[in-house]
Amino acid sequence: MLSVELHTHSSHSYDGRDPVEMLLEQAAAVGADAIAVTDHDEYEASARAAELAPDYGLIGIPGMEVTSAAGHVLALGIGEPVPIGRPFGETLDRIHDAGGIAVIPHPFQDPAAASPRTSARRNWPRRTPSRCTTRGSSPAARTGRPSRSPASATSR
Repeated sequence: MLSVELHTHSSHSYDGRDPVEMLLEQAAAVGADAIAVTDHDEYEASARAAELAPDYGLIGIPGMEVTSAAGHVLALGIGEPVPIGRPFGETLDRIHDAGGIAVIPHPFQDPAAASPRTSARRNWPRRTPSRCTTRGSSPAARTGRPSRSPASATSR
């Protein structure tokens, strides 16, 4: 089994602070096998991370966190930027046309975003306080798609 971090932001994203090289160093230090830098509406840092990743013993997955009209969607494995601000269905089409897969990154995002055309949906980590788990209980199980949990993203 591979240990993969699929949702991290660099200093190129409004909510990130670390340069790509530091993210790669940190991923390697915790024993990750692969990383996707998924900055908000920005592709350049992810392409750079994917290019540099082998120097850190990692697999680099190019991607971005795309803002669609219905919310955020991770575009993983793409070879080019995906246009932002488009309707949700069009955003999914653009991700797939770019060779990628679409992942819903936020567990409480509108359930309509859990389209059968998405590949996965993020779950809450196991250590989430119990007052939160009822609201977010197993969205992936309800939609029948795989999930990713940030708590297990870097654990072996």
